[in-house]
This record gives sequence, structure tokens and C-alpha cells, in this order.
Amino acid sequence: MRYNGSLILACLSLMILNSCDKDELEDGYLPIGKFANRTTAETEALKTLVNRFSALPAAGYYKLKYEFDDVQLAPGVNGSEYHRHAIWYDKANGQLAVEFDIYSGTSCRWNKVDQIGLQKIIDSKQGLEAANQLATPARSQQYCFKK
Repeated sequence: MRYNGSLILACLSLMILNSCDKDELEDGYLPIGKFANRTTAETEALKTLVNRFSALPAAGYYKLKYEFDDVQLAPGVNGSEYHRHAIWYDKANGQLAVEFDIYSGTSCRWNKVDQIGLQKIIDSKQGLEAANQLATPARSQQYCFKK
């Protein structure tokens, strides 16, 4: 049996390209690292979304999880010290969300958040605390970053 060299080369190239730039997801989340505090972690997660915006999935949530050292309590979770949170983003629907306890689902959501909105939240240097002023909350969010 004789193989066409071009066909083999094309298949190998396709396999190599398909393996490059794949996110290393852990249970559906892309881990982005550990940070000094929650605000810095949120800002880095938002920067990751902006930097990858054109490559984000067309539908469904893209989830970024992060850890932080500083004991910044999750809003509405009195006395608890969650040091791992996740930001969820649905590009098609322009929805941003935060999960204060990994694998428990989101606690706060904002609608009408596009790439420009993400950048405005980053530029505020307040992490997701700026989301309530710069985006439309999806529902009454009694504990979501209110002072």
C-alpha cells in the first residue's frame, strides 16, 4: 500500500494544530492561578477574557477559576473564607457571572456585558465590585459587592 506524502503531511499538521492552544480545563474550568487578593484575581480573570475574546466559544459559559490568599469574604457569606472563586462569561448572551464556591453555581450575574464592558470593569481597578455600576444586574443581587 502506497501513501500520499501530502496527505500524511496534511494529517500530521492538522493533528499538531488541533493540539495547540487548547485550554487545559479542570472539570470545565480554566485555572488561571493564585493571587494576593480577590480584587487582583478578578481583574486578572477579566483580563484573560478580554485577551481571549475573539477565541471564546460562540455559545455557553467560559469559566475561569482562581485562588487568592487574602481573606476577602464572599459577599453574603458571613464568616466563611472561600479562597477559590470563578468567573463565568457567556459571550453570545453578554452575561458575566461569579461563583463564590466552586461547583456550586453562580451567585451573581450581570447582563449586557460585551468586550468594552469587560474592559471598563478592568479599568475601574475594583474587580467585580465595579460590575454593579458598569453592567446590568441580572436580578436583585442583595449581596453582590454592595458596600
